[in-house]
Amino acid sequence: MLIHITQMGTSVMTYFKLIMLGLLSLPAHASINACDEKVNMGVNEGEIVTCDETRNVLFGYNSIQKKASWASYVVGGHRTKQFIRNMGFYSAIEGISSQEQASPREYFNKGYDLAYLVAPYLTDNNISVAQSNSMNNIFPIDSSDWRGQFGDVFWKMNQQEITFAQNKGAYRVITGLHYSKSTQVKPSHIYKIYIHPEFHTTLSLFVPISSSVSDDISQYITSIDCIEEKTNLNLHIGLPPSIESDVENKQARNFNVWSVKDGLINEDKSCAI
Repeated sequence: MLIHITQMGTSVMTYFKLIMLGLLSLPAHASINACDEKVNMGVNEGEIVTCDETRNVLFGYNSIQKKASWASYVVGGHRTKQFIRNMGFYSAIEGISSQEQASPREYFNKGYDLAYLVAPYLTDNNISVAQSNSMNNIFPIDSSDWRGQFGDVFWKMNQQEITFAQNKGAYRVITGLHYSKSTQVKPSHIYKIYIHPEFHTTLSLFVPISSSVSDDISQYITSIDCIEEKTNLNLHIGLPPSIESDVENKQARNFNVWSVKDGLINEDKSCAI
């Protein structure tokens, strides 16, 4: 499914080398639909939204700036033991001309490594790496950042998503990339918003992309309102409006205690990230 949207946005990411282990893959979960049109990322003109219904993943890609922007996906409780590796295949986004898409070679020639917006091992039941590595799922990252502390932190965030599913059951993730300047090639931050639709709870992270980022990712817990303030996005995360407006200004206590509706919609929360 391909959707053209005219409005505003920027956002998200991931990358790995050779991975094995019993990893969580993404089953098509009947109760959570990542391709639900109620999830509105407030995108810019020129942004293309593509829905991979097989993997239950929604992607945003800016065809004017040739940048990945955001993704929405579901993490469920199904485990698989498979080798998953980067095969080096990068297919074009369906329905978009090659001129509107950045070639991975362009990034390599500029000295960047590649990261994945969504780790294929979190989204791919069929281990179809060529499709998982489609253009809308990659973004450039400085080699110094990826081979510094951020690469370890990013892996840790992906592993934390597996733990969430084991402890809480299937949930939705909205992730995106923040560029501090519109002309910037490399994103400055990645954000992740975890939504448990059954319990209407959320957890949000806003993490700097840096070679010296702290490995204590809990210190990057923030509110949805704060992410909106930093990115100039107006995020609609798919919860009922009365619940969404209530939880957006709340910050989860920790990875176990997520934000929950309490009736205090206009709480004054600082955005100190």
